[in-house]
Amino acid sequence: ATLLYEKKFIHGCGLVGHIEDVVVDSNVRGKSLGKTLILELRRRAKQAGCYKLILDCSEHNVPFYEKCELTTKGVQMAIYY
Repeated sequence: ATLLYEKKFIHGCGLVGHIEDVVVDSNVRGKSLGKTLILELRRRAKQAGCYKLILDCSEHNVPFYEKCELTTKGVQMAIYY
């Protein structure tokens, strides 16, 4: 997984954390490693002073992230090159 920090002009030049590339090997899924990883990334983002932490995920992964206490917010837009 990756945790990136973005400095924003709003919120007093506050930080936003971005979680990307969350993957748990299929051989070890179901052992709470993904949840442990997300909780650690949440802790680090909070410790860094982020005012929010966001990630994009597929619809089928929403229930997992809800178990990690994240909520659905907004709509993602993208263009790929």
